[in-house]
Amino acid sequence: MNTLRGSLIYTAFATIVFLGIQWMDDIRDWQVLAISGAMFFLFTFFMLRLIQRVLALVIKPRADRARGSRRGRDDEERGPAVIEPTTERPDHVRRRREARRPRGRRR
Repeated sequence: MNTLRGSLIYTAFATIVFLGIQWMDDIRDWQVLAISGAMFFLFTFFMLRLIQRVLALVIKPRADRARGSRRGRDDEERGPAVIEPTTERPDHVRRRREARRPRGRRR
């Protein structure tokens, strides 16, 4: 809904509902319905766009700050780029891993 197209679709739907309610309240004059529908559409559309922009200004810095702190933490938790082997017998370790029973649910 943050796109212009989404805002137009939402506002058009809200205007149709508004005009339907006006019609059911026995306002049958087409000029009154056209003017009130246009006013409702314009007001709703521009208020929706204004609220989206204000929320983007308020929320975006917080999201960037949170994302940045997570990114820094992830880099620290990754550990060293090069891992030194801890054994002199890598073939032995590989065979033990392959022979080990898989963990998980037992059948």
